[in-house]
Amino acid sequence: MLTTLAKTRDFKENVFKVNIPRTDVRVTINGRSAPTPFGFGGWVALTSGGEGSEVLMGDLVLTEAEVNPVMSALLENGLEVTALHNHFFWEQPRIFYMHVHGRGTIEDLITRLKPAIAIIDKATPGRPAPSAPATAFESLNTQAIATTVGQPGEQNGPVYKITIGRPDVRAAVAQLGMAPAARIK
Repeated sequence: MLTTLAKTRDFKENVFKVNIPRTDVRVTINGRSAPTPFGFGGWVALTSGGEGSEVLMGDLVLTEAEVNPVMSALLENGLEVTALHNHFFWEQPRIFYMHVHGRGTIEDLITRLKPAIAIIDKATPGRPAPSAPATAFESLNTQAIATTVGQPGEQNGPVYKITIGRPDVRAAVAQLGMAPAARIK
C-alpha cells in the first residue's frame, strides 16, 4: 500500500518514512541558490500508535499557491494540520512547511493522504533535481564534524546533514507502552 505513493522511503527505529522532495522549485535565499537537500524536502512518517492503530506525521514543503489546496485536501480527508510555518527568510519563491497528523490503519492513512500528495505531485512530475550550486564548503571535513558533534551524518549532494535523535522521547514513548511498528513495510 505504501508503494502507491511512488516515493523513496526507508524504515529505521520502528518508523517508516516517505520522502517528498521538492525538486521542481529552484530556491534562492537572499539571492544565493539553495539545493533541495538544504531544507526543501518534505516527508511523512508512520509508526505504531498502539492498540492496532498507526500514527502518521509529516512536514510537507509547499509553495505559497499550494498552501490552501493542500490544507483543504488534508482537512477534507480527516487529517489534521498542526502547523504552518516557514524555515527561511528572504527565500524566493516563498516556501511554507505544513505539519500533518493522523491516526488509523496504514491503508486508511495513505488513502486520506493521497489527495494532498497528488497536488504536490502535479508540480513535480519527472522533474530532475536542481543542480547543486558551487559553494565554498565543497571541502568540508565531514569526519571532523561528525566527531565533534558525536553523531555520524549523511552527504546528500552539496549538503552534509546530521540528524540527532531524542533518546528522552524514545524513553517516554516506551513508558506509554507504544508497540514497535513492525507491521509497517
